[in-house]
Amino acid sequence: MSSNLGKWLAGLALLVLGLLALLAGAVHHYLNDTRKLEALAAEQLGRAVRIGEITGLHLGRDTRVELRELSIANPAWAEEQYLLQLHSLRVHLDLASLWSDGPVVISDLEVSGLRANLLAPEGESSSWALDLGSDEPAEPAQGPVQLPLYLAQAHIRDSQVIYRDPERDVLAKLEGQLEGEGGIRVHLSGVAQGQSIDFSGHLDREGTAAILSASGDLAGWQVDATARLAEPLAFSGLDASVDVSGQWQAQPDDSDAGLPVHLQVKLTGNGDNLHLRQGSIKAGQTVIEAEGALGNLNTLQGMALSLSANSPDLRELSPAPELDAPVTLTLKTRLTSSGDRLRFQDIAGNSGEGRIRGSAEWVLADDFSGSQAQLNASGERLGQLLQPWLPAVPVDTHYDIDARAEWQAPVLTLDQVDMEFGENQLRADFNVDLGGEKPALSGKVKATGKRAHRVLESLGLDSPVPDESYLLSASLALADSGEIQLSDLDIQLGSSELRGEAFYAPGQPAQVRAKLVAPRLDFRFLAGPVADNDAAPEHNYSNSEALTDKQLADRMIPDTPLNFNWLSAYEGQLELRIEEIRYADNIRSSGELKLVMKEGALTSEKFEWRGEFSAGKAQLALRETAKGAAVELSLDSRRLPLMWLLTGNDSPNNSIHYHTQLSSEGGSLAQLASALDGQLALKGTGGRFSNAGMNLILGDLFGEIVSRIDPTSHQEPYINVECQAGSMTIAEGVINLAPGIALRTHKLDVGLGGTINLGTEALNLVFNTRARKGVGISASKAVTPYVKLGGNFSHPRVGVNAKGVVISGGLAMATGGMSIVAEGMWDRWVATAANPCEALSSQASKGSKELRKLFGRP
Repeated sequence: MSSNLGKWLAGLALLVLGLLALLAGAVHHYLNDTRKLEALAAEQLGRAVRIGEITGLHLGRDTRVELRELSIANPAWAEEQYLLQLHSLRVHLDLASLWSDGPVVISDLEVSGLRANLLAPEGESSSWALDLGSDEPAEPAQGPVQLPLYLAQAHIRDSQVIYRDPERDVLAKLEGQLEGEGGIRVHLSGVAQGQSIDFSGHLDREGTAAILSASGDLAGWQVDATARLAEPLAFSGLDASVDVSGQWQAQPDDSDAGLPVHLQVKLTGNGDNLHLRQGSIKAGQTVIEAEGALGNLNTLQGMALSLSANSPDLRELSPAPELDAPVTLTLKTRLTSSGDRLRFQDIAGNSGEGRIRGSAEWVLADDFSGSQAQLNASGERLGQLLQPWLPAVPVDTHYDIDARAEWQAPVLTLDQVDMEFGENQLRADFNVDLGGEKPALSGKVKATGKRAHRVLESLGLDSPVPDESYLLSASLALADSGEIQLSDLDIQLGSSELRGEAFYAPGQPAQVRAKLVAPRLDFRFLAGPVADNDAAPEHNYSNSEALTDKQLADRMIPDTPLNFNWLSAYEGQLELRIEEIRYADNIRSSGELKLVMKEGALTSEKFEWRGEFSAGKAQLALRETAKGAAVELSLDSRRLPLMWLLTGNDSPNNSIHYHTQLSSEGGSLAQLASALDGQLALKGTGGRFSNAGMNLILGDLFGEIVSRIDPTSHQEPYINVECQAGSMTIAEGVINLAPGIALRTHKLDVGLGGTINLGTEALNLVFNTRARKGVGISASKAVTPYVKLGGNFSHPRVGVNAKGVVISGGLAMATGGMSIVAEGMWDRWVATAANPCEALSSQASKGSKELRKLFGRP
């Protein structure tokens, strides 16, 4: 030993002796005055502490402390005054064990009159949450598994512990001597979640071995456990088993008996190498099993477990979603650990006809960075997989799903997500950043397929889009502030395509922006043949009885309140430019739309369409008001192609102009309709209506009216129109067809006049019809000159009479001398005109009074 080292050790010895001398003086001081010790303990614990008397204290390797009447107070809110009370306490502590690698050793413990009240009421922290002055997390245990405390001998008398929270009230009584008097006995009684507790445990010694047994009912669960630890100090020679059985209810308020559950665990080994001899849990018919080496549970080194799960029907484990057929499952994997990471290897399973394969690795670092998982699921019955989640299951087809995830704190990366469903594919890559107050997401998604309509059907969406190939791709960014940025948007359906970007930012009001360009929108599918709905129910529109009060009160326009709060909740604009709209192979247009939302109003700054087939412009304004919303619409257009296409006409040879100005205010569709004001004028030549198409829009009422006017109309699928003209005014929800509407077909000249009350939904219309020359004598005689449409939207009534007097029960009416005026005007304006529509338009100002009488007469 060097001289310097000797001097250093000598100095250290003198320092230790000095500290011991000071400690002895302090001990003597505290023994004679416990108030200072109480104050010191209260400062450390944050609670009032009382020590009646310190009857003994010995410092050394075998440190001994004896005291009487110790108490620690509960928080002020507690119903029990004390957290802890002790009548007497004697502890013999092996002081050196505090610094050794093994458990803390108490060679002798004697407790008498222990009373502990552990309270955890709702809305308060637990009563035993003491202020110990440090929030530092405990260091993870290293080395072999060990007992935290070893009792060589213990005497416990007249002691009990109470635990109470909103769902539990439990009393534990302790009594006995560890060696020599049959061990220490513990009994638990009380209630937990409305069920009783009656549980007993026993701790004994057999030589150096510790023996534990426990049995009883814990809130409806029968628990039996035994354990023998041959060398408690070294934690070796463990042989333990646990058996738990009971009923498990998927829903807490479920009145059914529940699902029987049985858990069995058998453990052997020592602190370095624990072995799971048996581990199984059976819930109903579902069984999960585990077997193999647990290794060192402190370091997780040496773990090698085989895991399996088997179930003939997973539906019994969960009440939702509801399924019609059993859901089987078989799953196997190996769980291993090298100490720094857990690995799920060779994951393989089957569910029904589906297969799952994969692996996962969980890095055992503070933030788990580097953890990752890979998964593949495949099968031949997509419908079986999607049945619980989608409202309409498509025809079964194969599916193949690949996904990979990796965690690099604070970002979760989902890349290589690749899904194939029959002829549909989905590719996605996403990053989810969990480092902010809320998750932030960014990534790309691309979906392609050949059956767009089928996909929408599977999502429960009924859409008229054609069942053609589709593509959807976009880049998405969701910030933790809630902002959403959609860029590189590309939507394709058949030959249609829409591109652009969109933005949303939350706030009061929220900000929205969208800028879209459509190189082509293909509506040719709307111009296809319209099928006649032969299965539609036929109505008796010729019912001669007057409408009842109930029928008069029936409404077709809903009066459900509409929420227009969104007008003030959002601000921003939408821009849409359509470079080509295709209605048919030879019909094309283009258009632009710009909508602005600001200060509770939605207005169109630009709403135009142009092309050889159709051109026009419109202005729209929607403003939130106290009544709901005020609406203004004006429109000027050459042809409105959508109307013609919906009725089965794909010919561009017609020419018709529309002029419309409308305004209203209300809080529901019914209120908006009853307050509607404005006018509509139209004039044009050519065109064709499909009878089936018009029936699709108006129901079988159209067919009833046409058949009354011309009983031979059913022989032809189309009505060829040579011209049409008309004008109507709308005031406070009443549509007044004055001067009316004139229509010339290849067979007939038809005039229409009257009123439609949108408030009461009353119909009061007259069709005045004449056969054109050249249609044949028999066809001309078949035409009905006058057809009356009355009743209301829900219960229309049709009445006819060829002599100018319309009689139909409650619809009885007489034209009186009106027929002479009618015939005179009809001859001058319609029957003798080369173009009755032009005549009606040019003579409207002169004969409006007569026309109103003619067409507006009930």
